[in-house]
Amino acid sequence: MIISLRPIILGVLLAFMTPVWPAAGSDALARGEGAPLEVLNVDLYGRRVWLTASVNNVDLVFQFDSAAGASLLTPKAAERVGLKPDAWASASGAGDKTIRIQVARGVTLRLGRLSWIAPQVVLIPLDNIDEGTGRHADGLIGKDLLDRFVVEIDYATSRMNVYDPSKFVYKGKGVSLPITLAEGPIIEAQIEMPGRGKVPCRLLIDAPFTGSLAFSRPFVEKHRLLEAATALTPRLLESKMGGVGGESLMHIGRVQSLAVGPYTFDRPIAEFCLAEGGTLARSDIDGLVGAEILRRFRVIFDFPHSRVILGPADIMNEKIEHDMSGLEIRAVAPDLKNFVIRRVHDGSPAADAGLQVGDDITMINGRPAHDFSLAELRKRLKEPGREIRMSIKRAEEQKDVVFVLKRLI
Repeated sequence: MIISLRPIILGVLLAFMTPVWPAAGSDALARGEGAPLEVLNVDLYGRRVWLTASVNNVDLVFQFDSAAGASLLTPKAAERVGLKPDAWASASGAGDKTIRIQVARGVTLRLGRLSWIAPQVVLIPLDNIDEGTGRHADGLIGKDLLDRFVVEIDYATSRMNVYDPSKFVYKGKGVSLPITLAEGPIIEAQIEMPGRGKVPCRLLIDAPFTGSLAFSRPFVEKHRLLEAATALTPRLLESKMGGVGGESLMHIGRVQSLAVGPYTFDRPIAEFCLAEGGTLARSDIDGLVGAEILRRFRVIFDFPHSRVILGPADIMNEKIEHDMSGLEIRAVAPDLKNFVIRRVHDGSPAADAGLQVGDDITMINGRPAHDFSLAELRKRLKEPGREIRMSIKRAEEQKDVVFVLKRLI
């Protein structure tokens, strides 16, 4: 399955940042009133938004994180750019625990022709997240960018458009939704469940969460969602959600429908979390909405005007699928090109074929496993009826298996 590995930064005292706008007469402003200050190509690997930004004039690879309360660097990246931590803070995220983190001050970030000074940037290792995504990230860019600019993510063209909020005027056909700002934007939505009817919910928009929905423990328990979800699928899949604070127990199933503004999604995948701590144990939000929903829109994050604008894309009605093999797979550090089986769901095609936790995947349909990215491999395991031929290494034993994918939820 695809695991949410998005940290939310809490307990960090954020100082204001000063944006440095392009000079008058530059290309960015010459394109007219309200035109983008910058247009950036982004990589949508694994449904996450990846972009290049520089810190102290050194280019680094970041993930865009709409729910990160501060920009983040890994300690290794901080060392590369010459940053030294000089303070401590606390952080929590999609895991049960709160951790101690270090903070560096007086950091200059540049995104294309735009730059700003972030007096504080938190330093957290992302190794666990890298193994879940299959790609290395040097850091996250989040709320400090969104507080200063209007940011549009166009998933269809893999572009990020950045606007001056004082000049931005929206004239498209999308829908403007009011947001409440915490670490990131919270919207009002509604789910429908068997025996529960229509249930309103407050969802944090979490761009790096690659799934559709994840619900917090208080919300799950209040509305007895696990019981209701069993009426929609033969069973729920037990798993864990990982993040900054470690892991949290969850069950994966579906909701009958999700309504966001005027848009309705039929039977989206949902993760029902039983977190003991962290973001998904909180009662001030009911859950997360992630990239599986967001990628069906052009999304405009307009924090300065307390709104998010959703413009529907051509894939609005594309069916939302989940893994059909029964495998949860992670990449192995340091090169992230080797894949190991982390979990095998009982009664799944993979379980029936004899695959086990800890097996190293060496070949897939006649090709070396390292020819694939982790995102490509996961995509291939979501096609019903596809035959998968897999070679694995178990201790000193080599084993070949064949199984056919089928819907599990």
